[in-house]
Amino acid sequence: MKNSLKYIVLIVVLLIAGAVFYKKVYLNKINQKIVHPEIKDIQKTVFGVGNVDAQNRYSLSSQVGAKIVFLKVQEGDFIKKGETLVKLDSVDLPEKIEAKKLSIDKINSDIKSLNDELLISKSKLNLDLKTYKRYKNLRAQGFVSKSEFDKVKSAYDISKSNYQLANSKIVSLKIAKQTAVKDLEALNKKLELYTINAPIDGYIISKYAQESDVVLPSKPILTIINAKDVWVKVFVDEKLSGSIKIGDSVDIKLRSNPNKVYKGKVAKIELKSDPITLEREIDIKFNKVPIPFFINEQADATIHTTTLHNVATLPANVLIYRNGELGVLVKSAKKSHFKSVKILYNSGKVVAIKNIDKDANIIVPKSK
Repeated sequence: MKNSLKYIVLIVVLLIAGAVFYKKVYLNKINQKIVHPEIKDIQKTVFGVGNVDAQNRYSLSSQVGAKIVFLKVQEGDFIKKGETLVKLDSVDLPEKIEAKKLSIDKINSDIKSLNDELLISKSKLNLDLKTYKRYKNLRAQGFVSKSEFDKVKSAYDISKSNYQLANSKIVSLKIAKQTAVKDLEALNKKLELYTINAPIDGYIISKYAQESDVVLPSKPILTIINAKDVWVKVFVDEKLSGSIKIGDSVDIKLRSNPNKVYKGKVAKIELKSDPITLEREIDIKFNKVPIPFFINEQADATIHTTTLHNVATLPANVLIYRNGELGVLVKSAKKSHFKSVKILYNSGKVVAIKNIDKDANIIVPKSK
């Protein structure tokens, strides 16, 4: 009875062992998936994450402290260059400008009157001069008395003095006019400080004040961005950034529309890396800026760098680690063996390998 039980237990153990061998070893071998290296060109890419930003931001502020009396634009509005965006309370400046204009008008009127007077004075002076010269000759010949000559000379001297006086008044008025014109120009320039116009075509991205607010000098009121200046700022590990060059093509995905790919190019590579994250800033220009755009929106960038020509490629999932080395399982006629490989590039889906036979049978490890 005991011997029968031993045989039964032995048979059960053998059946279990056979089942395990069949499932774990035999089936595994006949179901092994084999792939072969594919020789082709492969485009190396570098991935970076960042945000939508802008190369230039135009901050509009007041140069004077005053109350805002006009501010109609809102964030997101498109504005044209030269458009009036903000008006500040200029208090009595317009009245001062009007008063100065009136004073200039009066000076012009006075100059005109004096010019008319000067013409009359000049005519009389010319007439008195001729009389004076004639009497001077007659006096020299003894035909007129001294008193008559002195009377003519006195009239000539008065005419001469009146002409010089009128001329001096005109010169003084012209000087006064020049001063008034300069004062008017200064007032107009000061008045211009109370109006803020758009320096470019662009979009309002920030608004810091409202109508009736009192702003201080240099305090920002609006921030404008030109759509042409919009780019993506991403950060790439220093180890990967060395292959990136200005002009490399880029595929951009925005978080608001992750299924759409926007095309761009590397526009700038920052010379300094972040000492903490060990990442380098890469600035990417859109080929065509998406409208509307959203500053600070998260963006992913796949940067296409160098191309590897005629290299052996395999699916990335064939790679395994054994004894601290990276390699693949190569199947030969009778058995498989581990082969250490040198990776030229790994995209996460495809790897380019340097030291592999193009006819090698590579075993795809089963996923656990």
